[in-house]
Amino acid sequence: ESCSMYVRFDFFGCGDSEGEISEGSVETWLQNIIDVGKSLMAQGVESITLMGVRFGALLMLANQRHIHKLLPIKQQIVWKPLTSGLDQVNQMSRLKNSNFLAKPEQNDWLDRIAQGEIVNVGGYPISNKLLSSINNLIIDTKKQPLSTLHWLELGCEKLPANIHKFKESWGDVQFIPVKCRRFWQVPEIYKEPSLVIIH
Repeated sequence: ESCSMYVRFDFFGCGDSEGEISEGSVETWLQNIIDVGKSLMAQGVESITLMGVRFGALLMLANQRHIHKLLPIKQQIVWKPLTSGLDQVNQMSRLKNSNFLAKPEQNDWLDRIAQGEIVNVGGYPISNKLLSSINNLIIDTKKQPLSTLHWLELGCEKLPANIHKFKESWGDVQFIPVKCRRFWQVPEIYKEPSLVIIH
């Protein structure tokens, strides 16, 4: 008899998971997805819906061929995906640069990481291995989604210009603009009713 369940997990080096984030990489986090999926299959789950938020959505979509090869993915749901690893690096840069606003020294943290130094960014130790693996991620518009995909573009009333290339290339994908607070920019925990009603 098949069973259904919901599982949310922390990637290696994140949240309550083991290890340090500086020891992690895209490859490690991708394996985390596979391991959790195989664990569900061992418990009788016959099909899986993947849901990714922001960077997690990028990780899913950039590696969907590998994931679909190993797991019985039925559909994918993504919330406000980053579309490339460069987006994540730029966010980290803005976060790091904010610490230099009142200081005269030059912000050379990316160079320091490239030379092998582990640099603290927003409370997280970032290594060259981790940064390089993130920087290489990208969602390729030429590669069609391999399962039903629902793309929720949060914090807007209409799709932004950079999303249209995906909409044009992926005709069967449902792109939904959702007017709500940009939770990834809000430090406190709060409820977002506009997301509760989305199915």
